[in-house]
Amino acid sequence: MSWTVPPPPTRPSRGWMVPLGILAALIGHALTLVPLLLPTVDLNLVLIGQGLLFVLCMLVGILLIVKGDRMLGTGILIGWAVGVIAFPVIGVGLCIAVLGKGGM
Repeated sequence: MSWTVPPPPTRPSRGWMVPLGILAALIGHALTLVPLLLPTVDLNLVLIGQGLLFVLCMLVGILLIVKGDRMLGTGILIGWAVGVIAFPVIGVGLCIAVLGKGGM
């Protein structure tokens, strides 16, 4: 039994693709949260949007990594995870700031 070295990656590694993937996922998060700005919105709509974003980011990110575009795929996965953490923290902070000033 012999071991052979795997072939080199099909596409060169371009570091700027990671931030592009992160930005794309964060924009997706922001777009799913836009309905919260409407006066009459069902929270289920936002949760469905976040669920679809999760499936889309996982599918696209993993497919890109498997197909050889590792940087963009990794950026999309990182961006989704950062958005899941950052957007609720920002939302809670904004609620505290508004309620602290006697708004709403």
